[in-house]
Amino acid sequence: VLEAAAHLAPQLHCVSAHPQHQHLVAAGASDGALYLWDDRLLRAPAVCLPASGRERAHGADVWGLQLCDANNYGDLLSCSSDGTLQAWPLPRILVDNAQGVPSREQRTLVQLHMPINSLDYSADLGMLIAASDAEMLTCIDMR
Repeated sequence: VLEAAAHLAPQLHCVSAHPQHQHLVAAGASDGALYLWDDRLLRAPAVCLPASGRERAHGADVWGLQLCDANNYGDLLSCSSDGTLQAWPLPRILVDNAQGVPSREQRTLVQLHMPINSLDYSADLGMLIAASDAEMLTCIDMR
């Protein structure tokens, strides 16, 4: 059983397992935090990207995320009520966390004034699609 302490995350909204590295699991929380587990090592999250401070993941609920191999954009994609769609380089996150350094390598792919509610990445097409409260789909060629 993988656990996030109750005081760390009021609610976990979404979860994703990596397609090639099944031991990696990520979850997004109602406080804007992202959690990453390596189930070979510990029950507690291997990485917690916090919801506050300079290194915060998102400023509001994380509604969607996906672990994937997205070329130069990152291996963890996340979207939030704060209107951002972000890409996180997974190897960098794991290395920084092991050294006790918060990762600052994320890239904001989209910044909207309305919540982004869901996302999906197609490895075959190299395409990322996100849906938002703006009643539109945002498509990004990730190749």
